[in-house]
Amino acid sequence: MAPMVDAYESGALLRVRIEASFTKIRNLLDGLALQILRPGEGEFLIGDTPAVTVRRDGPMVSYNMAFGDCHTIILPISPAYVLSIGPEPAYLSVPRAQVDELNTLQIRAARRYVYTRPGSTLRPFIAQQIRTSRMSSERLTGRTGHRDEGDARGGGEAPNSLRPPDARAAFRARAGDTACPAGTRRPSRAD
Repeated sequence: MAPMVDAYESGALLRVRIEASFTKIRNLLDGLALQILRPGEGEFLIGDTPAVTVRRDGPMVSYNMAFGDCHTIILPISPAYVLSIGPEPAYLSVPRAQVDELNTLQIRAARRYVYTRPGSTLRPFIAQQIRTSRMSSERLTGRTGHRDEGDARGGGEAPNSLRPPDARAAFRARAGDTACPAGTRRPSRAD
């Protein structure tokens, strides 16, 4: 048992695990290609956990599952581009409905924040997606959110039990703004 403890404490077991995971993912990606998506209309936002695994089963879209269970991975890299994996290399223009779906996935997968470019018009869309998520969470859990007045950013967050993970998402409206937890007001200059 002592050699295992030594391997653990030295980090050797972690290294072996990381190398094995890398090899497994590389093998799963073999035969897939990079696809570059650009919005036909609108723009992309980016969450604080931007690489999202996605699976589509008919009209149902699932996200954040194990890599081996997903159909693709999406990764926004700017307001104008999202990288994706697919069967063939492609440079695709996506319609507004798909842009909204990709942005919704970023909001729902976010642990805490989503970001937009300065001057973006996505603020109402983000707020609506957060409200929609909270309402569906309340219906599922039968609980409502509460405020933690001790939050250092000036507002509280919904408890973890209310998540599909986006219930605590927040966003930045323009460069230099303080990000606000969902459901709180932005500080004014008078504050």
